[in-house]
Amino acid sequence: MNSRTRGTAPDPAQGKLAQRVLPLLLLLPAALLALPGPLSLLADDPFPHLAGTGWTLLAFVPLAAWLLLNGLRIGQGAILCGGLLFLAILTSLRELSDPLEARRSLCQLLCLTIAFVGATQLSRSGRRRLELGTIWLSILWTGFSLGSRLAGSGHLAGVLGDTGSLSQAALPGAVVGGLYAATRRGSASILGLVAAVFFVLHAGWTPVLAGGLAWVAALVYTSMVSPWSKRHARPRRILGLLAASGVASLILFHGVPTNETGGDGGGVVFAQEKGQPSTSHLQTVAARTLGGFEVRGHIWGRTLVMLGDHPILGVGPGQFQAAFPPYRSPAEIESSRLGACREENTEVEHAHCDPLQGLSEYGLLGGVLWLWILIRAAIASRAALRSGDAHSTALGAAGLALFLNAFMHTPLLANPVAGPLAFAIFGALVARTATSPVSHSAIPRIVFGIVVLVITLQAPTLIRHGRALAGYIDAVRELDGLETKGEDEAVQTERLSQVEAARRSFERALEIAPRSAEARLLSARHDETESRRYVAWLEVLEVRPYSVEAQEGAGILKAREGNLELARHHLQRASSLSPTNPRILKNLAQLEFRIGDLERAKAWLQRLRATGCGDPAWRTGLGAELVLSEGRMEAGGWLLGGAELRDLSPEELHASYRDESSGETQRVRDALECLAQLLWARHHAANGSFELALRNYRQAQRMSLAWSDAGAISLRLERAAAEAGAGRADTAREVLGRLQRVPENIDGLNLPDWALRALPTLLLDDS
Repeated sequence: MNSRTRGTAPDPAQGKLAQRVLPLLLLLPAALLALPGPLSLLADDPFPHLAGTGWTLLAFVPLAAWLLLNGLRIGQGAILCGGLLFLAILTSLRELSDPLEARRSLCQLLCLTIAFVGATQLSRSGRRRLELGTIWLSILWTGFSLGSRLAGSGHLAGVLGDTGSLSQAALPGAVVGGLYAATRRGSASILGLVAAVFFVLHAGWTPVLAGGLAWVAALVYTSMVSPWSKRHARPRRILGLLAASGVASLILFHGVPTNETGGDGGGVVFAQEKGQPSTSHLQTVAARTLGGFEVRGHIWGRTLVMLGDHPILGVGPGQFQAAFPPYRSPAEIESSRLGACREENTEVEHAHCDPLQGLSEYGLLGGVLWLWILIRAAIASRAALRSGDAHSTALGAAGLALFLNAFMHTPLLANPVAGPLAFAIFGALVARTATSPVSHSAIPRIVFGIVVLVITLQAPTLIRHGRALAGYIDAVRELDGLETKGEDEAVQTERLSQVEAARRSFERALEIAPRSAEARLLSARHDETESRRYVAWLEVLEVRPYSVEAQEGAGILKAREGNLELARHHLQRASSLSPTNPRILKNLAQLEFRIGDLERAKAWLQRLRATGCGDPAWRTGLGAELVLSEGRMEAGGWLLGGAELRDLSPEELHASYRDESSGETQRVRDALECLAQLLWARHHAANGSFELALRNYRQAQRMSLAWSDAGAISLRLERAAAEAGAGRADTAREVLGRLQRVPENIDGLNLPDWALRALPTLLLDDS
């Protein structure tokens, strides 16, 4: 470029040295995160998107410094990226519930901006080196993933810790590789073919449908519209064969969809113990083929509803996961759980669509900028495909694939590797026809430098936080290894040591990032003191106010403490966020039975049956617990007999107790006998035959004491009243004296009227 304008100078990026250095600087972050094995920067990180963003931003510092020293090409795309980043900074100044995710989001946007601006300074030779770099990275990612999986020492998530993230990052290199295989000869063609084949195998085996379909669509469209393909038969044939192989891989290598439905084997549900540390809470289940599209459809529709509630500025940078739970549909929740009767709590981390992700987090104000950036990239990709130049065609096809993938996933705003790599390609495509000069004006560079400095200072927090939580995974791995080593004293000592190491890891993470939702979740799951665990769950709700797990965990703790009203508040909140979760519905039904509100309990059971997840074993197990341990005879009778207690036949209950072939557990049969003896006792007592009644009360109490150390309180109270009715007041007081506690509200136990009249005097005398 020979023209000069005020504040501009000849483009230094056109030098040969610059065109060798720039592609390397653009690919440096991706290359660092592609390191396999012990060199991996994200090894064992349970939340790699956080630390990965920090590492990417630090790795972009040399490129940012190069841009500051050599000038910025300020074109339309750079202005749009800078405007969106500036708006995100302003909106993040308001109070956001999840500040760590807000930091990550700003760091990600800065990475996208640096990558885009840096790539606009690439010349034709620089773009060729960028293409080759993406091929090598794609081979490294998918090759290591496939190799470690075949060797049995790893999984298909590879070095990025997530199959979807790895596929998104490998996608552009695989597309360029496919074009190289079709348009080049010799080593370049072989290299491209390797990248394409590795990607196809990985996408099919995993499977990652979004990446696989985007790859196929890009190759097919390129073969149809590219002048290069139209002029030569060989590229068309090869592109067609590669696309067909991609479709075949997605079909042939795809695992059989699971129809498994979870369910509890029975018994009481208030059993969410903290246990030893594990990674079960950190693992996600891959969606079924059609389920993945079904889930996306629900998420997209509900994201638009959320946008309608936050139209101007959105929910805030990085706040999608914290803000979205109230908008989830029951159908999506069930599909995400892979079955209506499975009980896992699932979360939606992002919108599975970059355009909607940008709109929901930045509102219409920032979303318009974001959409125009993507549209500008799509226009540049299409122009490159129609250029007739083989190199431009390859890069244009990669840009098209990334654009398509962005509509089926969130690789740009949520993936610390794929996002910057995509924006480097977008910037290179825009620069192919751009005429914007490189500006050496001080003001843009000063502003750019300040923004880079301020946001980059957040990167070490993300990295250190990730390394701290990696210690948790290390401890879990050691604990898993101890499972097969017996229970001797040395093993127990080592197990306690590793549990302590796991606890220290999330404590360090909280010291680094006190408002980290991930670290707070781990702390709440594994805190040793139940009172402290309740506070920990409340701290989770500070940063994730709609966390189903936190509401359920807090509710269960309060139920165990006996604070049933507060437990009801938390569990009802959990149910409003996950309306069809069978475990939550069971917990609420059990809670209402314990409170004594049968109508509410029945309503929750009706909702449970409506999900198709009614479990007879759980129902009878709970009924036995209520009868034998808690003395909730009305509730237990309804669960065991399916009717009001007064309408049950003691003869039929007794017959069921004696029927050993019924298939019921001994505990359930004993509960049935307890109810039978209770009904006979009440019948005799109502007729004034207290001596006969006492024989039945003793039999009922014997059944209860066989399963509970203290026995059911209501049985002891009724027996005491019957002793008094038989004229043995001293014996009645002796029976009451064995009570460990006297209930505050005797009326809530649904005792007979004659017992309620006798007990106040007995209890007063006993006190």
